[in-house]
Amino acid sequence: MTVMKTNGALPIHSRAPSGRWPRLRLHELIQYRDLLLAMAVRNIRVRYKQSVLGAAWAVIQPALYLAAFSLMLSRHAGAPITGVPYSVFAFSGIVVWTFFANAVNAGAFSLLTSAALIRKLWFPRLLLPFAAIGPMLLDFLLANLALVALLVWMKQPFTLQLLWALPVMVLTLLAAISVGLLLSVLLLEFADLRTLLPIGLQLLMLSTSVVYPVQLVSAEWRWLLRFNPLTPIVQGYRDAVTGIPADLPGLIASAAFFGVLLLVALLVFRRREDRLADIA
Repeated sequence: MTVMKTNGALPIHSRAPSGRWPRLRLHELIQYRDLLLAMAVRNIRVRYKQSVLGAAWAVIQPALYLAAFSLMLSRHAGAPITGVPYSVFAFSGIVVWTFFANAVNAGAFSLLTSAALIRKLWFPRLLLPFAAIGPMLLDFLLANLALVALLVWMKQPFTLQLLWALPVMVLTLLAAISVGLLLSVLLLEFADLRTLLPIGLQLLMLSTSVVYPVQLVSAEWRWLLRFNPLTPIVQGYRDAVTGIPADLPGLIASAAFFGVLLLVALLVFRRREDRLADIA
């Protein structure tokens, strides 16, 4: 990008042609970090401004999931199978899944909800999907505090395996950003995806061992879970909370998958960035 100044006029931003392989320009996230933070804070304020319960929804949503699935699965997925109370097993999976699903949804619709801003002002468009995840990070923090309270209430021991929760959180963030960033562009070009996204997230949840142990899946179908890159993330977070050794190969494979997906998402985003004002 170059900046040309004219006497008495505002700066004019111009870009060189992207070429076949566009530059990723990730330095914009650092260069415009103040704007990124301001956008994230604004999104947090907008999210809770007209909400009666406010940030309490960060705990209420996974708690409602837990209540619903406990009625259906607790007898079949309790301590005899998982080794821990079902409430701990399910809530730990729901917390990390809820963050992923909400972050993907927010990132995917970030360009659509900011269409008017895109048409009027120039700023790095890449900031929008990243800033959209800000409120979800706050929700994730609050939900984790509720999870800690649940562990104390259920008298579950805290082990050194809990430290694995931190890299799994980072991996979850990587997964959410990569999927949300790619979908943010695709949703502008394919309107049908806006309807299919919520359905797809629900189906993806059912195909990930969020609220049920893998042992409940028939052996002949269990191999399908291994092809789901989200399964090691959810299972890895649950293992960290419940003190089970981490499945390092699974986490590495998941990190590699979403790392490649993030690169693809960035390339797709940059290729279409110049046309966002026309299609938003």
